[in-house]
Amino acid sequence: MDRNAAISLIKEFEQFRSNSYLDSEGVPTIGWGNTEIKGRPVSMGQTIDRAAADKLFDETFNNFTTKLLSVPEVRRLNPNVQAALASFSYNSGANWFGHKDFATLTAAVKSGDTKRIADALGLYTNGGNAGLVRRRQREAELAMRPVQRTFGQTIKPAPTSKPTPQQRQKPKGSLFGNPMLGFVNGASNLSNLFIRH
Repeated sequence: MDRNAAISLIKEFEQFRSNSYLDSEGVPTIGWGNTEIKGRPVSMGQTIDRAAADKLFDETFNNFTTKLLSVPEVRRLNPNVQAALASFSYNSGANWFGHKDFATLTAAVKSGDTKRIADALGLYTNGGNAGLVRRRQREAELAMRPVQRTFGQTIKPAPTSKPTPQQRQKPKGSLFGNPMLGFVNGASNLSNLFIRH
């Protein structure tokens, strides 16, 4: 999953709010679109600071994406489609896959067809709610975005420096410096190889 793309899209639409408010369905909401804090429903008049909201967002996002990626049909999709579905899950709830109210999207995900998934996302706008229409369009665009494959970085060789006069000298004790010494050292090194296990 492209985690960064998913988080960016979610936060684009949720936007941080320190004071609780009613969402488009009249549900008290706070922070980054959270309707619960530690399993308790948000109530009107509640406040949250940015640090607590960020922590709550991370916990919620991780829970939702863990649930989403536990579905084999979702795991086989490309990272951009997974990110789009993560945004959808954050907005619509973690248990949409297989639910009768989300039969069209579930069938599209099972098919593995990216275009079909993108088209299905557009059906879930609560009767044409303007904000949800825009969100579903952005999720569909993300799902259809080509995946940037990275095959590894190009590693430049370290710059070569000219050898110093000392480095240009033939090493002593090698076959090149002193043939007898090189032979003795070579024989000694070979015997060490055979003796040590």
